[in-house]
Amino acid sequence: MTTQIRTEELSYFFVTHAFQCKLRRVQLNLFLSRLYGEPVGFTVIGIFVIDKNTILTVGGYQKKLCICYHQLSCSQVYNVIQKDT
Repeated sequence: MTTQIRTEELSYFFVTHAFQCKLRRVQLNLFLSRLYGEPVGFTVIGIFVIDKNTILTVGGYQKKLCICYHQLSCSQVYNVIQKDT
């Protein structure tokens, strides 16, 4: 009985190890294909690709513009208040 359990444990270990090795190879191949392959995203008339980095860059730029606009509008209100007093 113990030899049968050992055989099952060993076969489970080898199957699990083989699956993990194959999974690592697949992950490495996917990483390399994304690194050296064509960019993944939406193309705009073939000129450039809109991907996650592009969206984050545009979003950050818009956020900075909103902050600058808010600061300018607050400073103009402060200047008007100072002129009145």
